[in-house]
Amino acid sequence: MFLIFEGPDCGGKSTLIETIAQTDSWAKVHHGPYLDLDADHLMGKYIQAMNIARNGANLLMDRSWLSEPIYGKVFRDGKNRLNEFYTEILESTAASLDARIVLCIPPWQTVKYRWLERKGVDSDAEYLDRVEQLKKVYDAYDDLFFTLDTCLPIIRHDYTSRSTLNLKEIIAC
Repeated sequence: MFLIFEGPDCGGKSTLIETIAQTDSWAKVHHGPYLDLDADHLMGKYIQAMNIARNGANLLMDRSWLSEPIYGKVFRDGKNRLNEFYTEILESTAASLDARIVLCIPPWQTVKYRWLERKGVDSDAEYLDRVEQLKKVYDAYDDLFFTLDTCLPIIRHDYTSRSTLNLKEIIAC
């Protein structure tokens, strides 16, 4: 089993990953902003993580190449560090491993409140500096569900909604 978790900061990805990891034997990989990596090394990071699933382990991946264009819009003047060729390789590799995307999108006000709360406790805890940046990232992820051109199944998850999939349904999808 291979699940890729995407969504804005404070969208509930890490909490959901920790909850799922308690249910069985899972490998977890968290991808950060990798500010100093070029496309080749960035590609290598994602392939290296997917090799965990290729070797038979259940894998929970916190962020992936899918976040590259989103954060590129906010931080790199629209530049996606991964070209179309690399993205296609990553996508086909993930598809060959039966990966699924879990898109964590709670309501904007919830994300904003949690982000401000977390930023207030530790001002260096967040990659994003301003609420305006968070809103741009949030909107891009919210649109991603409708605009992402992928062969991977997408499961939309909102931890604040009673109608959202429960843990067993996410794993079983």
